[in-house]
Amino acid sequence: MSYQNRNINIQDIKIKEIQIFFELSSINSIRELARRRSVQPGQISKTINSLEKKLGVILFERSIGGVNLTPSAKEMIPILQKIYDACYEIQDLENHKKEIFQKKITIASTSFLTSEIITQMISSQKIIKKGIGFSLLDLAPSEFVQAGLLGGIQLCFHIGKIDWPRTWTSKKVCSLEWKLYCRKDHPILKSPTTKNVIQYPFVYPIYWTKGGIQRGNDLCPIPVRHRMVRAETTTAASALQIVKSTNSLAFLPDIFKRSIHSDTRTVTIKDIKKVVKPIYATVKSDLMTKNDYEDLIQEFNKQLP
Repeated sequence: MSYQNRNINIQDIKIKEIQIFFELSSINSIRELARRRSVQPGQISKTINSLEKKLGVILFERSIGGVNLTPSAKEMIPILQKIYDACYEIQDLENHKKEIFQKKITIASTSFLTSEIITQMISSQKIIKKGIGFSLLDLAPSEFVQAGLLGGIQLCFHIGKIDWPRTWTSKKVCSLEWKLYCRKDHPILKSPTTKNVIQYPFVYPIYWTKGGIQRGNDLCPIPVRHRMVRAETTTAASALQIVKSTNSLAFLPDIFKRSIHSDTRTVTIKDIKKVVKPIYATVKSDLMTKNDYEDLIQEFNKQLP
């Protein structure tokens, strides 16, 4: 019976069995192959016997001088090569799938970067095709480094330079300008001076840390001691919602979508200097490939207004 007519279940055949078959056919010695593989000769014989049983043919003629392929084995070589190639491709695909689904990056940042840029960044087609999983954490800036040291994050987008350990690498990715926001019909728009600005309450950023509630720095050039506080919130989006319906003001990065701007305005105060801050991406180099890092930064910049 030729091999073409044999009913062979490929799923029963292991890639290791075929590897040993081809190795033994070139060495012609069970003892020598066992020595090279650092196993007992009985293990080689057991593997060959298993393959012979699955194929239904005797593959080797045993003699004192070694082993030699039988005519049936020579006839089986083409199909065994095809099975080997198919098994190898399947195994490689499974390993690739496993690698993809095990790849997960935890990104830490402040809420406005997460909501306005980072969520769009990881939703881009280029990043989706990479098959990377993501966890997004909104943290207080004071907790970025600790989260990194504890292995909780692999990447962090943050405002300004931070003193990271040497195993972390920082790269400036862009600069953002901060502006004063008010509702579209706010009285301050008629007379935008510092004196008038401090007559209205501000919405301040706050964070929750293990030490409790912590007030953030909104980066406004007007000192906090000269301003009133009406509300505090953890997200810039909620700050804008408060601004849209009250007389409160908020000093925020100018990265929000035009839909939000339809109900708000930015106020230019002549005697207040422009505030522009660099944004850095800091990565734990041994936990992320350079290619993934560069692609994420590229997509981050594409989301900027």
